[in-house]
Amino acid sequence: KKVCIGYFFFVVFLGFPLLGTAQSLLLLDAETGFPVPHALVFNQSKTASVLSGETGRVPLQKFSDSGLVYIQHPSYSLIEIDLKSIFTDTVIRMKTQGIELGEVVISASQKLESYQEIPREVVPISKQEINFYKPQTSADMLDNSGQVFVQKSQQGGGSPMIRGLSANSVLLVYDNIRLNNAISRDGNLHSIISVDQNFLESTEVILGPGTVVYGSDALGGVVHMRSEEITLGGEEMKFRGDLALTYSTANKGKVGHVDFGSANKKWGWHTSLSLSSFDDLKMGSKGPDEYLRSSYVERKDGKDVELQNEDPLIQVQSGFDLFSVAQKFRFALSKHSDIQVFGQFSGGSDIPRYDRLIQKDKDKLKYAEWYYGPQEWGLAGVRWTSNKVHTWTDLSTVSMHYQTWDESRHDRKIGSNSLNERYEYLDIYGMDIDFSKSLGHKQAVNYGFSTYFNEVTSRAHITDIYNGNKEYLSTRYPDGGSEMSISGAYLNYKNQVKTKWNLNVGMRYTYQYLRSSFNQQSFVSDKITMNTGALSGSAGTTFRPVSRVMLRGNVTSGFRAPNVDDVSKLFDPEPGTVIVPNVHLKPEYLYSAEFGVEVSDSSHYWLDVNAFYSYLDGAIIRDEYTFNGSDSIVYDGEMKQVQALVNKDYAVIYGFGFGLKYSPVKRIQIKINYTITRGYDSEYQPLRHVSPDFGTLHGIYTKGKFRSDVYLKYHNGITANHLAPSEVSKDYLYAVDENGDPYSPSWATLNVMVQYSLSKNLDLNVGVENLLDVRYRTYSSGIAAPGRNFVFGIKSKL
Repeated sequence: KKVCIGYFFFVVFLGFPLLGTAQSLLLLDAETGFPVPHALVFNQSKTASVLSGETGRVPLQKFSDSGLVYIQHPSYSLIEIDLKSIFTDTVIRMKTQGIELGEVVISASQKLESYQEIPREVVPISKQEINFYKPQTSADMLDNSGQVFVQKSQQGGGSPMIRGLSANSVLLVYDNIRLNNAISRDGNLHSIISVDQNFLESTEVILGPGTVVYGSDALGGVVHMRSEEITLGGEEMKFRGDLALTYSTANKGKVGHVDFGSANKKWGWHTSLSLSSFDDLKMGSKGPDEYLRSSYVERKDGKDVELQNEDPLIQVQSGFDLFSVAQKFRFALSKHSDIQVFGQFSGGSDIPRYDRLIQKDKDKLKYAEWYYGPQEWGLAGVRWTSNKVHTWTDLSTVSMHYQTWDESRHDRKIGSNSLNERYEYLDIYGMDIDFSKSLGHKQAVNYGFSTYFNEVTSRAHITDIYNGNKEYLSTRYPDGGSEMSISGAYLNYKNQVKTKWNLNVGMRYTYQYLRSSFNQQSFVSDKITMNTGALSGSAGTTFRPVSRVMLRGNVTSGFRAPNVDDVSKLFDPEPGTVIVPNVHLKPEYLYSAEFGVEVSDSSHYWLDVNAFYSYLDGAIIRDEYTFNGSDSIVYDGEMKQVQALVNKDYAVIYGFGFGLKYSPVKRIQIKINYTITRGYDSEYQPLRHVSPDFGTLHGIYTKGKFRSDVYLKYHNGITANHLAPSEVSKDYLYAVDENGDPYSPSWATLNVMVQYSLSKNLDLNVGVENLLDVRYRTYSSGIAAPGRNFVFGIKSKL
């Protein structure tokens, strides 16, 4: 099945009204005179906002003719301006601040909020950071933050682990649209690479439960990625564009990105295209021998042959390609409202499942082929926004959208002519409605409603690679099709009780319906039906006893309802086991508390310490199971132990985070992040998505057109007796200790990145990652990380 989506809806508007005066700001760096793009300009109530364009220009037609506006950029000091003093092209020269601090974030409550009003930990990732570090995928972008742990089963992947949870317990959001779906699995999930990091304006990672605003799945946290906005303004259509090229030596990685568009005060458009190609990845030369790729399978003269690898550092059969195209249109309906039409599509080549390709059976490689087919994601929709003041709202957003996901899995054992092929097709129809209302100067409410409907089609067959004949094969999900709908409504209330004290409380009710039907195969009955409803809530506060100190505390309840993947999947996750459906599975509920202390002086230092404790009731965990009274069944021609997702009594997760930014002298900044997480289930077994301790240390130097960062990345080890049981069974992924047991060694890498602006239109980047050529594999990953990697990048304005 091929699902094709258009990239825009046909929209007709007649008689656009004139949209106010042509007032605008021009933001320039006070030292270099270069434009300051991606600065956020917003009003006092935070109901109107706009980003500066690549030229530094900021149209002000969204704002009233008087009042205060604020200009915020993480690298510059916050500026406050009275609109009465602004004329056409008023120039604002922005001064860099000693340390980079984000004053305003969006994701915590779906509207602009001051950081000091948010009682939880939020990690911002700016466009500036993406342009500087040149991540190859959006998963690498998260890893560069130093506060999100990323697992990789293969080079073409990346599964974020946040506060001891991962996969379908971490919610991915793109422009306020849920990406988690009916088949988001409990194992490591790699759908994030379908999002083009080069098209993102910003990303915000909420650490901890976000179910009140975002609904089910947001237990460990929320990764909210926001694409570039179209800025309307001016009488004439003004063209802008960017071209960026990056090359990396460790995998001969080539990333090309171009985006361009045009806009005036009535309408605008924006096009984005990215192409990426990555060869087999080369690991470091100094580290455990267990990671070496000593041999691989190749087909010669109609036979599978295991060949010796001439260079064991090259991880043969790990390369892949990606592409992404996006299109946006934005139309101003009035001074207070606009409508956006958007669409995008991403795909690529087959992606080798590298961790399966290195799996052995009696000292010989087990698989001749194991790969994911192209992971294709399509999105199209329309969004209406208004900041016109009504009795019930000051800011309104209504979004309707459609997504399609196509994915497949293909595997063949060495010496076999039978290629197992399983295909999944997913269609998602969704709507999100959000409102915000100020209740006087110190109080505000946010409320909204969302609904998503998922349709899953699963197909499978065995293909004879000699003659192309096809035979029956059990499908991954019920072959009669599955449906899942999830709807919810939320209310969040904010009150500035006193000048130094803010209070946030919220609640959400979510209802989920699931139905799956079996035709030829049945491991339970001919149908599975599940209805689930849950109420979740949160209460948090921030308090400033003195101007430089902020205390914050938050208690939250969250939940995750079982989806189609949890309830009805049939799959072999590792050698010798098979997961079967479990119709008795129930939702898991999380109760979490966190406390943090922040001490800051925007000129010299910023210190943040936080701790959390989470209790997971009815935790959904993979465990031993029986089918028809037997603990083993024949699956894909092998006798395998039966497992299923079950509800454990409970699980406990707790941890500690530390962050420091310090500027000892002008132009130099020292930045440290360190995260500690622990977790175990009711039998005191370690949880597999609890990451080891990890952190980063940065030494950043900035002067005018030049910026450099010398940084250290650190990953603590996990001993054999602290590995989760499911990880112990995947011993081929790990190094071996002196007792012959699998373990995850500690490692550290030294890295350097430099950026120089040749002009206001041209930036050059040069860097070396893993300078000491360490051979390492992040915890639970199937592929070794890059060895010494030289990175070259260039970005030019068109």
